[in-house]
Amino acid sequence: MLTSGRENKHGDGMETQTAEKNAKIELKNNELEQEHQKGTPVLYGSVIQLLHIYSNKYVTISTVQTSKTENTNMQMRLLSHDSENCLFRILPRYKVRSVGDEVRMEDQVTFSSEKTEGQYIHTSGRVFRQVGIFLHENCHEVNASATESGYTVKSHYRSMPNEESSIKGGSIVRLFHRELESYLVAEGSFANEKDKVVIEEVHLRKRKSEHGKLKASSTSAITYWQIEKDKEPLSGQVVSWGERCRIKHLPTRLYLAIVKKENGYTVTLKRRELDKTDLDTVFRLFPVIEEDAGIQFDSYARINHPHTKTWLVARKGERYTRQAFDPDAPGLASLQWDSAELLQIGVRNQMSYDDAFATEQVDDNLIQKFTYIAGVVPVFQAYIKEKSLQNDKIGVKKSSAMRKVCYR
Repeated sequence: MLTSGRENKHGDGMETQTAEKNAKIELKNNELEQEHQKGTPVLYGSVIQLLHIYSNKYVTISTVQTSKTENTNMQMRLLSHDSENCLFRILPRYKVRSVGDEVRMEDQVTFSSEKTEGQYIHTSGRVFRQVGIFLHENCHEVNASATESGYTVKSHYRSMPNEESSIKGGSIVRLFHRELESYLVAEGSFANEKDKVVIEEVHLRKRKSEHGKLKASSTSAITYWQIEKDKEPLSGQVVSWGERCRIKHLPTRLYLAIVKKENGYTVTLKRRELDKTDLDTVFRLFPVIEEDAGIQFDSYARINHPHTKTWLVARKGERYTRQAFDPDAPGLASLQWDSAELLQIGVRNQMSYDDAFATEQVDDNLIQKFTYIAGVVPVFQAYIKEKSLQNDKIGVKKSSAMRKVCYR
């Protein structure tokens, strides 16, 4: 039977709409099943999905692309929707556990593909740098292989009633100085070259308000800080008042620190020294008004540095001068992107009543946007590095332009 082109087009459109409708129904059913299974023990032999929290995507096996480091294996990818290639069977690595037993913390497990028999999630023996890939060059690739790899189950956080409003290890907040109506900020990127990670040191950025109230909280990532418990940074448990913790600046992935210099103490950012106790990066938060043991979002806190016995304070009347801004620089680098008033941050031996910081919660949708960009930036940097090593003029021009974008 012959049909007109218009009829064919109409038929294709109906099929597309039907497919989209079915996909939405399947996605909804998957979400309902996940909610139904939440809180139930995971048993060996169960079919599961692995959701990458950082990107909010599912771990899946590519059916067309081979591994970058081991060409006999298949690539693992992240998908925004689930599929048959996202299904894995969780199995014990050793015979001390068997199918039907509950999966316990610290168990070593393997993941077998439910779609492709005999394929396991596998960690490559070589790092990306060894095969000429500069993106995450010192990292090992995770791919799909006939050779299984074992993974240890670690607990991050167990949901408890009435803890939704509590700050936990890993929570992301803004620290807002209420008296001066300004955010604690720093500027830079973890993906920059080592000596350019920090572009602007720690300071206060004033936020305009009306009658002492903000129209809306800042959406800029330079205001994002992650709270980590000192002894158990991965535990995800509630942080208590007076408990030792660390405060990580998300864009640079460096820690807030107070270090001693010739002219006194300086508030700065630094890498945590893992080989010894790094007391420069340890802080404690104390409430302005007596509250419950756990720190709540939107509480008012004074920030203490136990090693130096000092308190974080605003240096009122002292302006912060941008270090990286050059009005005479060529191109876009000469444009001042921000006209907000910037103030100095410092320390004092005695606690100041005025220097209280509100612990504002960062919305999940803003965190997801940030993590997406944080994933894209290293790709740009890898491209820059790759093109810089090539001798073609087009590549050099492109990489020079992208370097200016990434470093600003």
